[in-house]
Amino acid sequence: MLSLAVSEVVAVTGRSALDLVGALEAALTASVLVDSGTDLAFRHPFLREALAESIPPALRAGLHRHAAEVLAAGGSPLTRVAEQLNASAPAVDTWVLSWLVEHHAEVVRRAPQIAGDLIRRTLATDLPSAAQRRPTVTEQVRPAGSSARVASER
Repeated sequence: MLSLAVSEVVAVTGRSALDLVGALEAALTASVLVDSGTDLAFRHPFLREALAESIPPALRAGLHRHAAEVLAAGGSPLTRVAEQLNASAPAVDTWVLSWLVEHHAEVVRRAPQIAGDLIRRTLATDLPSAAQRRPTVTEQVRPAGSSARVASER
């Protein structure tokens, strides 16, 4: 069950918790969201998927990219940021590259599949310099295991 911290919803939407009360109460009343203790969660993954699918893919990718940056700035766990960067495959830009170069070792440790996907997507662009491409991104991934390995012979 994907949980949503209200503080993250506030940060990502740029709205105050007070402004969100009505919408969140309506979603709880309609059983779209459920109270999962300290967070909220979609009652069923199909509801989350239906909501996501109702948003055009390009917009959805941009929203995930925005969420990743806001969550990173707010100190959210690295895996949470990585999940946003991997969802809907937002375009790799300089912020994504910088974040990945800085945090890739930890993301590889905590979420190797997501790390592998992000690194592959990043290496498929022209953004990483040779210094970032070889020693910083690819060679440090090797010890993490085969699930996060990328072809370093590019």
